[in-house]
Amino acid sequence: MTIEEAVYAALVDDPEVATLVGNRIYANVMPQGVTEPAVAYRAGGSDEEQSHSGPLGAIRAQLTLSCFAETYAAAKALAAAVRGALNGSGGPWGNVEIGYAKCTESGDDYNADLNLHLVTCDLEVLYLEA
Repeated sequence: MTIEEAVYAALVDDPEVATLVGNRIYANVMPQGVTEPAVAYRAGGSDEEQSHSGPLGAIRAQLTLSCFAETYAAAKALAAAVRGALNGSGGPWGNVEIGYAKCTESGDDYNADLNLHLVTCDLEVLYLEA
């Protein structure tokens, strides 16, 4: 399981997120015609943790999650639910062992093409390499 699949698993398993979006959680972009609210996530990069004696077997990854909704208030509520599901959590997400996760809100926007509000969250996660 990839870290992206693990994030998906953590979000769909969270009762508050699932109530808001069900399984409308997408990799990279939100498809056109999707019912809102929804979440799109994309990987930003990763780096293997090192010590003086070599690799530690842990990966630090960055992801961006965009929370889309018809209203600004709904986008903010979805972002709060996403942060609540991911921030500060550890343990298994699916079958990936998470050491820690830090999820912070990084900005608000309006997508005129989609006619939707969005709130972006940045996720930094440290996980054990399988």
